[in-house]
Amino acid sequence: MNNEITISKLRSIENRLHILNNALKELKENPGSDKSETKSEFKKISPDWFNYFEGYAEKATTEYVRSQWGKILAGEIRQPGSFSLLTLRILAELDQRTAEWFKEEVRFRITNSDILLPEKYGSELLIRMNALEQNGLLGHIIPAAGIFKYFEPGNEKIVLLPEGNLCFRVYTDKIIKLAVIELTNAGREIATILPPVDPMSMFEKLAEAFKGKAKSADVCKINKKEENQMFLSDPIRTFF
Repeated sequence: MNNEITISKLRSIENRLHILNNALKELKENPGSDKSETKSEFKKISPDWFNYFEGYAEKATTEYVRSQWGKILAGEIRQPGSFSLLTLRILAELDQRTAEWFKEEVRFRITNSDILLPEKYGSELLIRMNALEQNGLLGHIIPAAGIFKYFEPGNEKIVLLPEGNLCFRVYTDKIIKLAVIELTNAGREIATILPPVDPMSMFEKLAEAFKGKAKSADVCKINKKEENQMFLSDPIRTFF
């Protein structure tokens, strides 16, 4: 019995060391920005948060799962409060299949919070979405009514959706609504440790959704930003 306890403790220590090394590697590669921080604003990780984290993370045995917990720890070190206790619990309880579904779906989100629903979808997608909802990653799914995101044109009949140094631009003379499913707070937090969204893939998905509803859609580079104004380049890609 003592040998079993010792082996269990050694495994726990090994898992924690792997996660700590992964976190240090992540911080070295992506240290984040401390421009806005001052000594008076510096926050420490909550002891309660770290106790919960340690309890979940020490059970991680595969390198992939350890890497995810390492990213969580690195993110919390950069900005304490980035990951809630609920998010830790949800991540710890995710089975591999649901985690893969989530990873696949969030690759094509159109904002930090919204996953675009296709106009026609079958039972397989509903099964996936229901599983993600039940695991606390997506908001409530209403297939019949849908949850709509409204895109309202400005004075020049343009909708601008910036992403990084690029901007998706739509010309329309009416409000356009697209059916979306919203990520929960936990879903948004977990999405930050996954590979970043490829902007052009996101724009392609948006263009497909806007086609037939808007007059034209293209992508421009953002040359300059001033308060609420953006200065754009000529289109680098035109969809329609």
